[in-house]
Amino acid sequence: MARINNDSLGDQGEGKSEEVRERLLDSAEKLFAEDGFARSSIRKITSSAGCNIAAVNYHFGSKDNLYCEVFRRRLGLMRELRMTSVQEVMSGADSEVTMENLFHSFSHAFLEPMTGESARRDFMKLMMREMLDKHLPVELFGKELIHPTIAMMTEALIRICPGLSEEAAVMSVMSLVAQLIQIVRVNSFLEESIDHEKVPMFEVDAAVGHIVKFSVAGVRAFIEEDER
Repeated sequence: MARINNDSLGDQGEGKSEEVRERLLDSAEKLFAEDGFARSSIRKITSSAGCNIAAVNYHFGSKDNLYCEVFRRRLGLMRELRMTSVQEVMSGADSEVTMENLFHSFSHAFLEPMTGESARRDFMKLMMREMLDKHLPVELFGKELIHPTIAMMTEALIRICPGLSEEAAVMSVMSLVAQLIQIVRVNSFLEESIDHEKVPMFEVDAAVGHIVKFSVAGVRAFIEEDER
């Protein structure tokens, strides 16, 4: 099959190639979140992005690949934000190297991309859809986000708490992540279905403070148990 000429993709005022690609990802994310994978046709996505149907094949090859790239883009940003938060604490550049500071920094980096503006809410809705109706390769979340961040957090926690076993460190990090995920899921549910005046949303700083205090106490309990 002949390669589509990049210039032809701009004949309808679509702009530069990379701008077209980003518009497609933005439009696809919103439509996949609102309508689901099956009901979001390539025609609807390209119409929303203001480009022609050939642009999807040129940039992504297929609707399935476009769907994967929507996730890879967001997961990559999340990964870098979380890993940077760990690196900054462990370098001692902005704060003292303590378990409390590590957990605070990571927790805010974890929650920041998942709360607030509509684009973030779209991706959260899309993640919930994916949980119920799977279209992604099973290894994508692990490879792009989970394994790298859990490994870095575990290594950092053991450096701060050398008396902590690797098994306990992994479980402590997983527990922290599980609590943060639950905050996101509950907030998302409340936004969609509850009268905010009667049932208040979680305040992020307060939630992070509680989770950090709870998690730090748990890690110290593990250390005390191992030292007996």
